[in-house]
Amino acid sequence: MCVYSSLESQGLLPVNMHEFQEFCRPDADRFALLTSSLKRRNIPFDTIPIGNARHISLPLPQSFGMDKEYYRVTLVAHYDRVEGTPGANDNSAAVFQLISHWEDIRALGWQHRTQILFTDREELT
Repeated sequence: MCVYSSLESQGLLPVNMHEFQEFCRPDADRFALLTSSLKRRNIPFDTIPIGNARHISLPLPQSFGMDKEYYRVTLVAHYDRVEGTPGANDNSAAVFQLISHWEDIRALGWQHRTQILFTDREELT
C-alpha cells in the first residue's frame, strides 16, 4: 500500500487521488497508467526502449532562447515494481510530484533546462 497518510500530512497529495491509488496497486500496468496520465494532462513525452525496459522522457519545456551556459537539471524517478519488492510503492509519490513539477513550470511559463525521466526496470538492474 502507498504511504497515503504521509503524503496527506505533508500536503503533497496528487490532484487525482484515484489515479494515484490505481498506480499503487500491485497488479497495475504502471507504464499504461503513466502514459495515459501524461496524455490526459497534455504533457508530451518520448518512450525510450532499451532491452525490455521502457523509459519515459519529458521534454524541456520553454528552454528555447535560454543561454546554453545554464546547467541542465535531470530529475529521475522509477515507476516500475517487481513482485515481492516495494518497487513503485516506494517511488509513486516521486513520480506524481515530478509530473506536478512539470505542470507547474509549464503553467508559470518559466524558461528552464529541467528534464524529467521516468525509468523502468530499476528493481532488476
